[in-house]
Amino acid sequence: MSLKTVFIGSINVGKTSIVHRLIWDRFDQERQSTIGAAFSKVQNLDIWDTAGQERFKSIVPMYMRNAVNAVIVYDATTKDSYIDATEYWYQMVLADGEITTRVFLVRNKSDCILAPAPWDEGEAWAYDHTGVSFVETSAKEGTGIEELFDLLCDHVAEPMPSFTNTTTILADGVDESSFCKC
Repeated sequence: MSLKTVFIGSINVGKTSIVHRLIWDRFDQERQSTIGAAFSKVQNLDIWDTAGQERFKSIVPMYMRNAVNAVIVYDATTKDSYIDATEYWYQMVLADGEITTRVFLVRNKSDCILAPAPWDEGEAWAYDHTGVSFVETSAKEGTGIEELFDLLCDHVAEPMPSFTNTTTILADGVDESSFCKC
């Protein structure tokens, strides 16, 4: 069973760099902006890396359909990307995601700062929004990447609340350790 995970956020926040760090464990300083969306498969996660340019925002809702995870990425050095993440992109997830879509707010480029800027309240914002998890990463240095993907896998291995009236996800006697180990 493949689990749809969508990376969204403004242009140049590092969505593609995070995905590439996970898959190939490398960072490319000269990476070009994503055009439309790019697809990658990592174990049982189907990852859609969407473009952040204004002209592609209208197609992002299409990728949000049936998403299990929505990863909203912002640049730790840019106030505008934080505002876009917590206002525009989060609202898009609420409007176009599923009621069971798990939301992750990711502060990327943590290698560029000594401490979060005064305007950066990402961790507190996530805490105040039920169901939103906060992760700090640096795709350049590789910090927080494994933690993010462990959280994505932990979330998808758990029974989702809306499935309580359907088939049991984990049958008795099934070893949970056999599930996703991203």
